Amino acid sequence: MFLTGISLLTKEDNMNHKRIHRIQAALLAAAMLALMGCSNTSMGKQPNDAVTASPTLPVESFSLAPTQDINVQHFDSQQVASSMKVTEYMFDDSFGDKCVCLAIENPTSFDVEIVVSLKSFDEGGNILNAKTSVPDFAASGQTILKSFSLKQPFASMEYEISVAERKLSHCAIAGLSWESTKGASSGAIVSVTNNNSFAAESVSVSTLFFKDGDPVYLYLTQYFMNAAGEIPAGTTWTEEVYCSKDFDSVQVFLQDNCYLYGGLFN
Repeated sequence: MFLTGISLLTKEDNMNHKRIHRIQAALLAAAMLALMGCSNTSMGKQPNDAVTASPTLPVESFSLAPTQDINVQHFDSQQVASSMKVTEYMFDDSFGDKCVCLAIENPTSFDVEIVVSLKSFDEGGNILNAKTSVPDFAASGQTILKSFSLKQPFASMEYEISVAERKLSHCAIAGLSWESTKGASSGAIVSVTNNNSFAAESVSVSTLFFKDGDPVYLYLTQYFMNAAGEIPAGTTWTEEVYCSKDFDSVQVFLQDNCYLYGGLFN
């Protein structure tokens, strides 16, 4: 854990079939990190542990790894929710708020819809922030990113992850891969390749930037697509993703349109 003064406790809520995490934070006064991410909207792979600070960003690439079934044979919301693998990131934004990012990996064989509810508390246990994410689809083996902006200061934080099974078709995510290098100006050059035999529709990219292993900036929801709203099969789409901070590595999260029981599910 790269955040000083943070300890993580985990418990299971068997009644509500949710996964609950509580982060007890001894929040320290620190210099603010400039950030657009938690409020910015414009258009998994873990941070590269081997990356060192340098003026050039090494080429990074990623494709979806094979999934593991985690002993889940039949869909059970409690068991599937507790199987989700979560990596937490927190940093201060330019407005003095705390940006909380949750990278949620679905290692099960099920395609799911994920909703995250998050609360922060003061020293007396009173709720200071209460937020719920929009539903997001996470295919088997996919990692999605959920982000929240919380008013400070707060003493502790708790989030709940709930899941529902979704039968999806025409999903391109398993056949998408990405690669990044450092741009000539501010930001990273990100390329997304569609290795499928069909077009990937409305591919969106969220990019988390790191410096010396710590998150410093988040750019949310930049779309990678042509005039038809897609990345054609066997082609690569490249965009520059803006970052106002110095960085040496990135983590990119991909999402695409899928079809849910014959209907479009974004």
